[in-house]
Amino acid sequence: MNRRKFLFYNSIFFTPIPYYFKQLLYISDIEKYDYAWDNNLRYIPQKFNTIKSLRDNKLHIHTINVAQGDSTLIVTPRNKIILIDTGHAVHDGRHVINYLNEQDIDRIDYLILTHPHWDHIGGFKQIINMYENNLNGIKNIYHSGMTHNTNTYETYNNTLQNFTGNKKIVSEGDNLNIDNISFNILNPIQGLNEDESINDNSIVIHIKYENTNIILPSDAEKYTENRLSKKYTQNLNSDIYKVGHHGENTSTHTKFISKIDPDYAIISSAYNSRFNHPDTPVLERLSNKNIKTYWTGIHGSIVKISDGQNWDIVPQVNKTIKPLSVKNHSQIKYPPHIGVKQY
Repeated sequence: MNRRKFLFYNSIFFTPIPYYFKQLLYISDIEKYDYAWDNNLRYIPQKFNTIKSLRDNKLHIHTINVAQGDSTLIVTPRNKIILIDTGHAVHDGRHVINYLNEQDIDRIDYLILTHPHWDHIGGFKQIINMYENNLNGIKNIYHSGMTHNTNTYETYNNTLQNFTGNKKIVSEGDNLNIDNISFNILNPIQGLNEDESINDNSIVIHIKYENTNIILPSDAEKYTENRLSKKYTQNLNSDIYKVGHHGENTSTHTKFISKIDPDYAIISSAYNSRFNHPDTPVLERLSNKNIKTYWTGIHGSIVKISDGQNWDIVPQVNKTIKPLSVKNHSQIKYPPHIGVKQY
């Protein structure tokens, strides 16, 4: 048993009994709206995919199924680790930590927090504690500098202030070059835009690896989509579009997706989303552009693999990728980390 798994199981067996009562309340509270998979006792087996690709000199981008939230794991060809967002506060980082554990991730080179809403920074404290105290640490934390007035933000900010590694506020114009992969920051504008929402001050990242591209707009909405469409014209073009704001109708407007012109779309939201994500008008706009669409609610965790020329997309479960049909399928029946594993 490796060190990480020893620590993981040790944390289970030596957890105080009152904690488990808390977990029973947790399960009851989130079962309808926020559960990442169908965990009822009828547990119906599905055929799921396994990725056999031990650090195979390709770019791997994992959309982790964190239900109504966001978390993206990126593993570069030379094994640099980037984690973007940490899931919803209601899960306390458990889905992300379990997923990283299955991927044998013992350090994080770059942890990027796109904006301070609880469905993006919810697992931040737990991930910091796990990697800083039990594993090989976190080297860099990048964030927008945006503040908020919630308990989740206060916990996040206190944890961030106590972090002793490299911290940096990033904005439009910043660029990371990691293993010859370009991470271009397109938003927020420098100094933030105080007249716009927290969502419109989200970090938007365009990633280019040789002849392949993907754009991650986080929760950016119409204002930012319009600004980027006007400013960047052809530079937004991407093979894959991570659908903005979990499929909310405030994002993914026709002009924006026309500029991106993607072949594939990835939606991260709960199957039983209390906001009814993804919204039907968004699915209609994707359908009108003939964009093949994956949704964590039915496909589970989704891995995009690039060799620099082409993408392979591997979900936990193969289901329809027709935008207008995704809501007609049943919920994924496996935890986020089952089946999507590197050997």
